[in-house]
Amino acid sequence: MKTRAWTELMLRWTRSTEMSLDEPHSFIPIRQGEDWDPGPFLNPELSLLEFQKRVLALAEDPNVPLLERLRFLAIVSANLDEFYMVRVAALKSRIPVQLDEHADDGLDKIEQMIRIVEVVGDIVQRTGACYRACSAELAQAGIRICTWSDLDEEQKRTLRTECEDDLKPELTPLAMTLSPGHPLPHLAHMSLSLAVVFRASSEDRPHLAQLELPCSMGRFLKVPGTVCDVIPVEEVVRGNLDMVYRDATVSDAYVFRVTRGGELNLDEASTDDLLEAVASATVNRYANPAIRLEVERGMPSFVRELLLESMRRDSGAGELLVSPVETQEVDGLLDLRCLMELSIPQSPALSFPAPEFIDPIPAGTSMIELIRKGDLLLHHPFQSFDASVVRFIREAADDPSVTVIKITLYRVGSPSGIVDALLDATKAGKRVVAFVELKARFDEDQNVTWAKALEAAGANVVYGMVGLKNHAKVALVVRRENGKLHSYVHVGTGNYNSRSGRQYTDLSLFSARPELSADISDLFNG
Repeated sequence: MKTRAWTELMLRWTRSTEMSLDEPHSFIPIRQGEDWDPGPFLNPELSLLEFQKRVLALAEDPNVPLLERLRFLAIVSANLDEFYMVRVAALKSRIPVQLDEHADDGLDKIEQMIRIVEVVGDIVQRTGACYRACSAELAQAGIRICTWSDLDEEQKRTLRTECEDDLKPELTPLAMTLSPGHPLPHLAHMSLSLAVVFRASSEDRPHLAQLELPCSMGRFLKVPGTVCDVIPVEEVVRGNLDMVYRDATVSDAYVFRVTRGGELNLDEASTDDLLEAVASATVNRYANPAIRLEVERGMPSFVRELLLESMRRDSGAGELLVSPVETQEVDGLLDLRCLMELSIPQSPALSFPAPEFIDPIPAGTSMIELIRKGDLLLHHPFQSFDASVVRFIREAADDPSVTVIKITLYRVGSPSGIVDALLDATKAGKRVVAFVELKARFDEDQNVTWAKALEAAGANVVYGMVGLKNHAKVALVVRRENGKLHSYVHVGTGNYNSRSGRQYTDLSLFSARPELSADISDLFNG
């Protein structure tokens, strides 16, 4: 039974040419119903997908304002991307070597993947239907997301000129062929591309090329002669492919996107310089095995199969069983994260009322003086993160009585008021100690940059601990008062990041209690 399930799952992932994307699934998930008892435990992967369903339900709810529904769709799209890069990539990589290992809910690796494929398939289908409903409602509000065929001739001429000037210079078609001596192109991670089918002459056989779409101008272009209408960049490029293939005939082009595993290939134990090792591993992440192929509905099977073969060869023979590629057919726009780019006039009917963010610290009051009087417990974003946490570090950097600032940095963003204050504190002669977690997933590049900047300014930078991640969000400020040293601390549930401080609910505790200061001092000295 296990072998049959694994074989069927492989077929489901690879979508062989004999199988139709519209064909009903031919296998029944194993251990379903009465013979499967999950016991008291939840499966972490399936639980995450249930959370995505709850977010998607908000996007589907017609009582939710339209802009918020679009935002929830973008969140679901971004969350599924990370789910594949992290969770699915890890699960697939363990299947061949840990085939019989069971999760706490009793499911083995194959059973987990079968259920993931089914649940994600349902989410993708519902997401496409929800996008179509939202775009229709958006059009009723006077904002259309257009296709090339929606435009009149004057609009097409204007956009063609824009394509010639601003898009074509960034386009480089790469041939996709299995012929000897013609290596298949590397399909970039998370980049939208066109699979272009063309003929060099009317008698020639069809050829296939990959055309990665430019992203420097964003996903949407303004439709000429309209106030708010936009058109996706893939529609403009697809409508003007004769600019790229002047001596060939393009028969069709299909949008696709590849997702690769997001883990760093990092051997922490054997590296001499963790900073440079993380920087190097981040650069090489693009070569991780492909785990998901999203294709536009209607893409022919021979085009899809060549894309899959390209990803198999790109991964190398040793990876074929480790990371089979799952194909998802999308009805509508691929990568709905782009919905966050839409420039839509603000209207009370389209959005939730903006929350009121209050300044929790009275004007002209010193943070240190306020903390000395008693603990402060703040709730962000309703009580401003910038006006409290960032202000605390900024005041410490500017205070001549402060001698030491110690802080943990996980995701600080860019630009960063926190890091700017730490750099100023270092230049002012204060001792700054920063524990920078280099392995903050997908923020490694940024953290390497900040670590180098702090180190260059003279701060003492700790890069992390081998085999562990530091998720603590704490800061310690030491101040000389009347000849004695006094400590002030911040402990938070969120990151030292102004952007997320405005988007997520978190708590901040400021305190001068000696027992809390001693604990945090021990953390930095441990």
